[in-house]
This record gives sequence, structure tokens and C-alpha cells, in this order.
Amino acid sequence: YSHFERPPLIVIQFHATATGSGAARSTARVVACCRDSTGFLRGPASYFPMEVRHLRYFTAVASELHFARAAERLNIAAPTLSTQIKWLEAHLGVTLFIRSTKKKVELTYAGRQFQNRALALIESFDQAERFAREASRGEVGDVRLGYVLAAATAGYVKRVIEHSRAALPNVLVHIHRMETVPQIKA
Repeated sequence: YSHFERPPLIVIQFHATATGSGAARSTARVVACCRDSTGFLRGPASYFPMEVRHLRYFTAVASELHFARAAERLNIAAPTLSTQIKWLEAHLGVTLFIRSTKKKVELTYAGRQFQNRALALIESFDQAERFAREASRGEVGDVRLGYVLAAATAGYVKRVIEHSRAALPNVLVHIHRMETVPQIKA
């Protein structure tokens, strides 16, 4: 190949297994991947998985219907965004956008369907991130509260539950009436 062409990429997979006699046996499989005319690596999709950022890039372009504005919103360069969208389309094997002019971009039917699922996935991912952070701060979960009858009649239990719901709405408080001695043992 000339110095202007990109060289092919060779991916080698190694596998090691133990035999019945306890000796190790290794095998290697060579998988050839190459770059296409746009510079993308072509090969099995498992080597180049889709990431959440690809969904974020796609939804930004889908909502703006303009690559430069979407790139500005994402704080990345427009050519980078365009390259990532082309990669996503190649990865999925579908055309997501109709690019009629440099400025005009429209979603295809597949693009509209993908947008609905991508937005739901992003929301689910964001919710999982929030939940993990809240859990690490102790803001989600269950609390078991044992009380004596005198505390309930004085209104202390009600105030504790109201305060916990206001301060930590994702913490579930389970209340149990207990006598003093079992509380001390617990």
C-alpha cells in the first residue's frame, strides 16, 4: 500500500485452555479488519461496541437537525460529530439521517424509531447513575425503626417519618412496635 493509504489492522484473539493432563493449550485466531474509504475500521461489531456517547451524539443531532449546533451543544468539533454519526450508521447498518444539503438534515423513519429508543436508554442510564450516587450517600434504601408505644402517642414517630420523607424521599422507613428490652438487644 502507498503511504497515503491506511494499512489494514490485524486483530489476533488468543485463547488458553487447560487439557485433561493439566497442561495448558493455547490457540490464536487471526481476524482481519480493514479501514473503508471513510477511514472506519470494518470488522465484527463486537470489536467496536456502541457506547452511550454515541446515543447522546445521535439524540443531539436528532433534536437540533443541524450538525454544527449539535456539536456546539456537545462541546465537540462538528467533523468529529459527523464522523461519530457515520460510524453509528455503519455499526447499525441503517441510514439515520438524510443529508440533503450541508445545512439541512432530516431523520429517516429508522432514525425516528431509533431516537425514541435512544432517549429512553439515555434516561435509564442517567437514572441508574443517579441511583448509584444516591445509594453511595445513603439517600436510598430501607430503614427499620423500632418504637415504644409512649413515643408513638407523644407524636415522635410521626415527626421522624415526616422528617425522613422530606429529607430522604427515596428511603423507605419500616416501623415496628417494640418494647424497650428487645430494642436494646436489636
